[in-house]
Amino acid sequence: MLHQRLPRRLQAASGPLLANSFSWWGADGLTRSAGFIRAWELTERWALLGALLVTITAAIGAEPQSANPTKIKSLPVPALLEIIQNAAAPSLERQAALKTLFTSTEGARAVLDLASSDALPEELRLSAALACAESPDLETRKLGAAKLPLPKTNDGQPVPPISALVATVGSAAAGEKIFRNTKAPNCIGCHLIGQEGHMVGPPLTVVGDRLTKNQIYEAVLSPSAIIVPGYDFWVVSTKSGAPMTGILMEETPDHLTLKNAKGEFQNIPAAQIVRKTRQRMSLMPEGLSGTMSRQDLVDLVEFLSQQKASP
Repeated sequence: MLHQRLPRRLQAASGPLLANSFSWWGADGLTRSAGFIRAWELTERWALLGALLVTITAAIGAEPQSANPTKIKSLPVPALLEIIQNAAAPSLERQAALKTLFTSTEGARAVLDLASSDALPEELRLSAALACAESPDLETRKLGAAKLPLPKTNDGQPVPPISALVATVGSAAAGEKIFRNTKAPNCIGCHLIGQEGHMVGPPLTVVGDRLTKNQIYEAVLSPSAIIVPGYDFWVVSTKSGAPMTGILMEETPDHLTLKNAKGEFQNIPAAQIVRKTRQRMSLMPEGLSGTMSRQDLVDLVEFLSQQKASP
């Protein structure tokens, strides 16, 4: 595969387009370019050429998705609520707006009211639970525990707030074993680090350079909060009646190619497609914390946070 043949230094120099498979860049159009991904994953020579194309694209002006924290923090509660309920708004803006709402009692109660009436977007519920757990207001945290329960660990207890997890000492060596555990949580079944793993979700070879520990915890505990461009989950209805699901890898006038959760390619003739729908939820399942203890989770994040480009 492409990034397996590249040193970590080149991965980092090439930007997130290479190292994190288009994450944090608005380049999902590239991922569906005819034959590009297939060549990337199946033909080494074309994959190496693809690396050059991606690097050039990054160099000539691809812009990372970003939110303006200062602007969002200054918005009134109604404007912030409008942002989080707008499915077309950039994910980073929705996340920034959600976290800002929980910095005030008025904003927090407004989000909790949405949750109570099932009006809070499903893809934001876990993020809202994590943000609520960090609220400085005790009453808000109590209400949140009832209306927006935190995900649980394998002992049935809610995960602690992310700030408490970050403050807990982890073991990267133990975390590596958890990453490689193919039974649970089976991270290696969907992600690559270096030359090991599978490329269903974004590679994590230099994730420690791209995300803070807080952000890695958020990605593990609330996988649908921010979906890396090019890794959107699609459902395709066909004339045969059997829906097909996966990541959209290629779309041409005569066919569409999905990659399912097992990493298998599924080619669907265009004539057989009735409808295709982009899902708001991630292909990465929620509830992975339920396969781990609290310390397992801390160790896993410690391991991931140390995955960085060689100096």
